Amino acid sequence: MKKDFQVLSDTADFKLRVFGATLHDVFRNALVGMFQGMRPQSDLCVYTGNRLSCKDYMGRHEFDVDGSEVSSLLVNFLSHALSLSAQYNEVYCDVTIS
Repeated sequence: MKKDFQVLSDTADFKLRVFGATLHDVFRNALVGMFQGMRPQSDLCVYTGNRLSCKDYMGRHEFDVDGSEVSSLLVNFLSHALSLSAQYNEVYCDVTIS
């Protein structure tokens, strides 16, 4: 199994190191890692060991994000996904980027 993200110890914040062969992989792995760290509870999500997996898609939303560089684009993407999660009470375990 390829490494997708690693939770790093931090006293005040949740911190991830994200891996990916492509930019799509990095964005997907960051999304999954963010929700993994939140430890959501849902009938559609299960924990196998300490790993979150979703049995079914909870919701599908299309949105655009802008950023002047890849790091700001990633932050804006994750912020928007987090906002949608709070608004619709959903967890996102995958992403399609076009």
